This record gives sequence, C-alpha cells and structure tokens, in this order.
Amino acid sequence: MAHQSGDSPNRQELRKMRTRTALVRAAQAFVATGRTNVAILQITQAADVGTGSFYNHFQTKEQLYEAAIEGALDVYGGLLDELTTELPDPAHMFAQHLRMIGRRHRRCPELS
Repeated sequence: MAHQSGDSPNRQELRKMRTRTALVRAAQAFVATGRTNVAILQITQAADVGTGSFYNHFQTKEQLYEAAIEGALDVYGGLLDELTTELPDPAHMFAQHLRMIGRRHRRCPELS
C-alpha cells in the first residue's frame, strides 16, 4: 500500500523523526551537564547516528541547541499545564509549579 497524505508516517519519515529526536536528546544531555562546546561528532556519537545525519536536520550546533531547549520547554510547559489546569487558586498554582521545578530537576536534569 502506497503512503498517502494524511496516512500515518512511512518508515523513512519515522526513521527521520527518530534520528532528529536522538540528536535533540543528546544535545539536551550536553546542555544539562553544561557541555555545549562539544564537536558535532561527539553529539552524533552520543545520539548513535552518523555525522551526515546531523546535517540532514540542522545546519549548525546552535540550531540543534535551540531545538533542544525549545523541546525541553515544550515538555515542561505541557507538564505544568497538565498539573495546574484544575487549580482555581493562583497561589496553589504557583506552589505546584515550584514543586514541579524541584522534582523535574532531580529526575530529569536535561529538562531543567
């Protein structure tokens, strides 16, 4: 069956998404440890992808780091929204945000 617009992603699209995700996660791990001045080769090795794959998704390390930070902020924002949607009291919402910041940093430093 041929892939058509609107269908689920095909194997090539899934492979591209996995590769991009691996690169972003590797960058997030480097950012979390304060190691942003690493070679692209180190990033691709940490992501377990070929160096050429990097350039299929990003032109520069800065673009990758922007995507990594943006991705972490999206995850974080989604979690905050999920935790506070039902809370009517702004003070309770603020307290919930602070608790989540602390927990998130301990459990997933790459997202904080």
